[in-house]
Amino acid sequence: MRLFTALLCSAFVIVMTSSQVLIAQDDKLEELGFEEANYVEEKPPYFAVGGGYIGTFQFMNFDQVNVLARNFGVSDFDGGIFCSGVGGIAPVLIVKNLRVNVGGYSGNLVREAKKSDTSLTMTVGSSINTFGLDYAFQPIKGLAILPGASFGWGSLNIERATSTQSVDFNPLVPSGTQSLSRLGASYIFVQPNLNIEYAVTQFAMIRASAGYSLSFMGDWQMNGVAAVNNVPKELNANALTLQFGIFVGLFN
Repeated sequence: MRLFTALLCSAFVIVMTSSQVLIAQDDKLEELGFEEANYVEEKPPYFAVGGGYIGTFQFMNFDQVNVLARNFGVSDFDGGIFCSGVGGIAPVLIVKNLRVNVGGYSGNLVREAKKSDTSLTMTVGSSINTFGLDYAFQPIKGLAILPGASFGWGSLNIERATSTQSVDFNPLVPSGTQSLSRLGASYIFVQPNLNIEYAVTQFAMIRASAGYSLSFMGDWQMNGVAAVNNVPKELNANALTLQFGIFVGLFN
């Protein structure tokens, strides 16, 4: 009995001593002063790859074109040339948020007039191939603002046609009053632009874009053969461009 009592007292002393040691350690832990770390979630980089339809309005200076139109007998050109085409985009993986874009589109603007039994038709046609780089900013999920610049080449053509209402087929000699002349030139251009794009879903995106194309005209030719000299420098492909697009692919 005495032995049991002694063991019980010893166990009680050990438990009390251990408790005091643990309490003392807890006090020291509070003195260490751990700081809470703030975790900032990093936004994923811009990613978009796909292709689709693009529609572009080219607003040119038609002053010199309208000199030709009045002399020919049709009404003035105004507004913009609407061009349709396709475009594609892909990321430049080695540079965060940088992408490449390519496109090609063409269109024309027509003016017509009639004099007696003769029809007059004048057409201004534009064709463009473009390559560019854009840098993406994403203020909110799905929305991207992309300033950039495009480069490329194109052609500007002005056609004037005169034709009677009907003619008889003659394989040897054209009958009636028929004439067609085509004034054209190729050019290269540079275009700063701003794209605003919204990913409607992960697989579909819409675009609105604005830019200004500065052209460097090549030699003018008549009907693709005769060189045309002394063409006014104001007759060029400089243009304000407004574009919209619908793309399919993968977008974040």
